[in-house]
Amino acid sequence: MAYEVTVAIRNNVAITAGAWTDIGGSAGGAYAIPISCNYITVINTAAVPVLLATDPGNANSSVSIPAGASWGLGNASWGIRLGGPASGCRYRVGSHDAAGALKSTSGSINVTLEFVV
Repeated sequence: MAYEVTVAIRNNVAITAGAWTDIGGSAGGAYAIPISCNYITVINTAAVPVLLATDPGNANSSVSIPAGASWGLGNASWGIRLGGPASGCRYRVGSHDAAGALKSTSGSINVTLEFVV
């Protein structure tokens, strides 16, 4: 008997070098989170590095994900409540808060986002 069932959805997302693309949130150009989840993985399937930032307004908050690599965004279980106090500790569908933002280092590319419950 399984204790827990894991569900994941993978989607390809187009990003550019010109602007940050939010993962979730309500900003224009944001990519909507398809399911409420505990973990988001950015899988860089492109031939160029991808920038991931948790605060696009702060140049020191970004990390570079090399071509062929991945990076995970885990939601803390101790109280970060994206989507309001009643939402629980997970990345929520329809939240006004972005989980992070992506930008290409060169041109327009696609990355894969995996949302894990």
